[in-house]
Order: sequence, then C-alpha cells, then structure tokens
Amino acid sequence: MKDLVKSSVYQLLRSKVVLISVLIIFFTHPIANILGATYENPVIHEYAVRYLWGFAPGCVFFCILPVLNMLSSLEGRRALTIIATLIQTIVDVVGNIVAVIFFDAGMFGIGIATTICYICATVFFLVVLFFKPFSYKPIFKDLKI
Repeated sequence: MKDLVKSSVYQLLRSKVVLISVLIIFFTHPIANILGATYENPVIHEYAVRYLWGFAPGCVFFCILPVLNMLSSLEGRRALTIIATLIQTIVDVVGNIVAVIFFDAGMFGIGIATTICYICATVFFLVVLFFKPFSYKPIFKDLKI
C-alpha cells in the first residue's frame, strides 16, 4: 500500500494538481466565464465564482479519488467503490443542507461540502487500504509529466 499511495499521490501532486487548485482560487472569474457563467448574468457568475472558491481546495482529492475507484474496480473490490461513493454522496447531501439551511453559506458552502465529501471518501479508501492494500502496484518511473 505504501508504494501505491506514494506513487499515485506523488504523481498526482507532481502533475500540478496543487497548482491547479491555486490557479482556480486566483483566476475564478475567468474560469467561471469559460465554464459559461459570463458577466452578462452577474448573479449566476457570482454563484459560480463562490462555488469555485469552495471547491478549489478539494481539487487534490477530486483527482485522487477516481484513481482509487479505478484501482478498486480493477482489483474486483467493487463493494469498496460503492461504499466510498455512498459515503461521498451522503456527506455531500447532508453538507449541502447544513451549509445552505443552517449556516446560510450559499454556493461557497456547497463548494466546501463538495470538498469535504471528496476528502471523506478518499480518507475512507486510504484507511481501508492501510489494512488491506491493493495487490496491483503501478510503476510510474517512466512516466514524465
């Protein structure tokens, strides 16, 4: 497991995922425009910007979780993927309700709830993998990013 986590996480971090998170934070307005929330409708544009601010810190987990899902499926451990997806969905729904209704956090709160749900699902995978690692050991030595 240590080799898998080290190689996968290292490659993702090396491939500038953290840089992408920082760029999203600093360039949210142009990114919102690219995604279709143009300045022509300032309300929707502001909603998109606030969501991106809440979502940006979770970009690392947004990239790690699909890799763990894929490896879990390759191993034939689909139940692990389903449980992680259930955790992710439940945390996201509850987080959205709490953020909007109880904290009145709006789109920023929904973005934070999405970040938290990806963190929870990734932590679940890593805890399970600590006790029963994948047998599949990807080798990234020749990968140049």
